[in-house]
Amino acid sequence: GWIGLYLIGCVGVVYLLGSRLTNRLGGAVGAAWFAAHPLAVRLGSQALSDAFLAFLIALAALAACLLAARPSWGRTLILGSLLGLGALVK
Repeated sequence: GWIGLYLIGCVGVVYLLGSRLTNRLGGAVGAAWFAAHPLAVRLGSQALSDAFLAFLIALAALAACLLAARPSWGRTLILGSLLGLGALVK
C-alpha cells in the first residue's frame, strides 16, 4: 500500500542525499542500510503516519542540503513547507 511506497521513496531520497554529501557509493550504502534497518522494516508493516513522516523528513534533509548549496527563496519555501507538513502529519 501507500506505506510501502513512502518507505521506498525514503530509500531513494537517502540515496540522493548520500550521493550528494559523499559519492554514489556512499548513497548506495546509506540507502541499503536504511532499507535493512529494523525500524524501517517495522514501519513498513504498520499502517501508521510514521512512514509518511520519515519520507517528509528525508525530503526536508535533501531540501536543506540543496538550500545550503544554492540559497534561494523558492528552496527556502520548499524546506519550510516540508517541515510544516511533517509537523501536521505527526
